[in-house]
Amino acid sequence: NLTDFPMLFKVTDADLKHTDHGGKVGKIDGTDILFTSSDGSTKLSHEIEYYASTTGEIIAWVKVPTLYTAQQTPIYVYFGNSGASDQQNVTGVWDSNFKGVWHLPNGTTLSASDSTSNANNGVATNATAASGYIGGAASFDGTDDEILVTRNAGTDDINAKTVSLWVRHNEVAFDHLFGKHSGTNVWNISIDSSNFINFRQVFSGGTATWTSASTVPVSSWTHVVLAYDRTSASNDPTIYINGVASSLGTDTNSTGSANTDASNDIYMGETGNAGSDLNGLLDEVR
Repeated sequence: NLTDFPMLFKVTDADLKHTDHGGKVGKIDGTDILFTSSDGSTKLSHEIEYYASTTGEIIAWVKVPTLYTAQQTPIYVYFGNSGASDQQNVTGVWDSNFKGVWHLPNGTTLSASDSTSNANNGVATNATAASGYIGGAASFDGTDDEILVTRNAGTDDINAKTVSLWVRHNEVAFDHLFGKHSGTNVWNISIDSSNFINFRQVFSGGTATWTSASTVPVSSWTHVVLAYDRTSASNDPTIYINGVASSLGTDTNSTGSANTDASNDIYMGETGNAGSDLNGLLDEVR
């Protein structure tokens, strides 16, 4: 069973149109919509990423206290109060383990805001909004565009970390996806010129590079997850591609102590050194 799981609720339903458009939702922005657990009264934290009052389409993230593996997990959706206050609790969806959640939503105007209470908001340079895998996405054209998340002490020295994202790259070339670096690389995730996922971590004894055993297809949405504990140089990361663990082996350069994260910013779409820029899209980066 999963505890406090941020569940994706993605539905298009005529009842979820606003009353002006023949539906039953009371507020034009959908913020009278709320979710409860199976008792029908215990309110669940949720965040609306997208709502269309004319079609009844909603994309929301709902924090489910227990998501069962062996039985159904019923939740309830309530709506229809035009006088309600905003029922969302955005930061409540993402617990303290989440250091940054960037939905990159909308699809018309790119937002790189962080949904967690950490406020690790990104600033986009030349990256633009596009349709994504889940709602909107950030589009990069491979020519010095990026999203920068300025260094925050809360993201420094995270020895055990997981990074997840959706990517759709448009070329067979070396493309940087996500990493922590300002001038000198600390760690980063990229797609190499043969379409394998690379993970690099700088150590005092050299730069370690691990490469996935399977490739990422061009022009197709792919889910990439990195799980890594750098407490010991002997630890190897795991990369998951569309939920399947990819064998990496051991990199002999991973000796000594790992570079610290202090003073290094987070970049999406490039390294911060203006090179190997992503030509493609990123969505739902965590």
